[in-house]
Order: sequence, then C-alpha cells, then structure tokens
Amino acid sequence: MLYNNLDVFALMAPILFKSHKYIVLNFEAYLYAMRIMSGLALLLLTLLSSCFLHSGDKAGEPFSADDPQDKKLKKLQGEWFCVKVQPFFENKEQELEQESELAVFKEDMELSVMEFKDDELLSTSKTYDTYKDGAIHWGFAAPNAIRLSETNAPAFNIVHLAEDTLVIGANLVPASYRAKPVVLASFARISSKKYGDENLFAPGINLWRNIPAAAESREQIVSRLKGMLSYNYVYIRSLYYSSATFINTRKFNMPFVYYNGGIGLKDEIDNKGNFANYFYDKKDATLALGILRDAFSRVEYVRKANYVLEYADFMKALSEKIR
Repeated sequence: MLYNNLDVFALMAPILFKSHKYIVLNFEAYLYAMRIMSGLALLLLTLLSSCFLHSGDKAGEPFSADDPQDKKLKKLQGEWFCVKVQPFFENKEQELEQESELAVFKEDMELSVMEFKDDELLSTSKTYDTYKDGAIHWGFAAPNAIRLSETNAPAFNIVHLAEDTLVIGANLVPASYRAKPVVLASFARISSKKYGDENLFAPGINLWRNIPAAAESREQIVSRLKGMLSYNYVYIRSLYYSSATFINTRKFNMPFVYYNGGIGLKDEIDNKGNFANYFYDKKDATLALGILRDAFSRVEYVRKANYVLEYADFMKALSEKIR
C-alpha cells in the first residue's frame, strides 16, 4: 500500500538515468543505490542551504541585487516546485515557540508550486493563497527581500537563485521579521505545460478552488470534478519531473486510496481529506462521490514503468468518463 512517501526509485530513476544507456540487471541493488543517492542529495542540499543562510560561510554568499531592474531577477520568473522545507532555528527556545507554525508551513509549502509572473505571484499553497483573496503582487527590495501585497502571508528573502534552483528564507511569525530567517524552502524550476495539457495555473483547471456560495447542480459538480482531475494530471506529472523524492497524496484533494499499482475509491465522505471542503456542503460532496463511483468502473488502470505516472494518467482518463 502507498503511504505518504513513495520509493525514491519511483521519482528519481527516470531523472537520473534518462540520458544513460545502462541496463539494470539487479533491481534491488539499483533501488538501494537510488536511495543512497537521494539521501546524499538531500544532505548536500541541507548543507548548502545552511551555508547560504550564514553569510560569513566560505561556501557561498546570499543572493543580492542592486535594484528591481537587476538582470539577476529575471531568473526568478517562471514556475518553481518546492521540494524541501528545512528549519534553522537559532536555539531550542525559538524552535518550541514556533513549533506549530513550522508544522503548518512545512505541510503546506512542501510539494507546492509558485509562479512569478511579471509582478504577480501565483501559488498552489494555502500560505500564499492566490485564489481565496485574489492576486498577490510582489516587489523587490535590495539586497534580497521580496515584499508581498494583498496578503498577510510571510514575506521572504531570496537566499539563492540559479537557473534551475531557488532557495527562499522566511520567518514564520511577524515578531521575527527582523530576525534571521528560521525556515528555508528549496525549489526546482519546472515547466508544467511541457508535462501536461495546460499550465498548472490555467484558469480552466483551477475554477474548483472557488468554494460555491450555494448548492450546485449535477452539471456544475461534474464540471468541478473535471477541473480537479485535470489539475491533478498536470500537477502529478510536474511532481514527477521535478527533483522531488516523495509525494503527499493529500495534495491531490480526492477521495481516493492510493496503492503501489492501483487507486481505490473511498466508500463515503470522511474528515481525513480536503475533498469535501471544495463543495457547498456534505450533500453536494456525497453526490460528487457518487459521480466518481459511476465513472470509476468504466476506467481501466493502465500499468506503466512508474506508478506516479499511472496516477496521473488515471486522473486524466477518469475526467473524460465522468458525466
């Protein structure tokens, strides 16, 4: 059965070996090697992040730019997939004070996507919710600060910025704004439209995020479900092609049970997932579950070399069957 963390092989193998002509003769040895390589990669990321956080370290200096027109900031434009959130508290007291804030931030930000588009910030996270409150605009303040408008979410600093990697530092509570960042979030650049049918932030596959103000018709609920499934298809494929080494199935917001080689449908709406939160009430959510159940039996689960891609393809096939 699939738990929150998938085998490293499921995500890393096609990335690490896509340009090589290796023949894997011993799968177990290969999988073991992948786990070791993934662990070393995460250790290196943590060490580098720590070095970037402390400006006096020899390994590197924090990102800095002179003004908003600095050419360095052009690299910030585009989509970024959050692959790791790492706390860096100065002492145990500070860690205990912000323990709950860290838990919420980490759960929300890891495996979320941000897109810097001109002066607008788009995000799939709840921390930087661009759907609940409307657009969030950002501005740059030298040497490395990103200031946000239309939100009470934490502002952050650019700690490191390269062509394909981004590390931001943030404080979790307002009282810490003048202190050093206590959490680092590491991102990998993605291009979701290359992986799926649409950009991850395309309006048509994100309308389901707007919570209805009244009960919806069956036709409206079907449209909502199609949007959720189409979004998941693009999101899961983006996850697969990022440098993430695990998945969190709660991010899919569906009433499914995930296995290594299959997907099941829950018998009833429960409080363990987010699915029901995107409908007017439990009655509408229950109707949506019934619509999914009707289509479920008409969709074949196709096995592939990697079950992350299997999940994505199943979501797409299911979206085409519901009515």
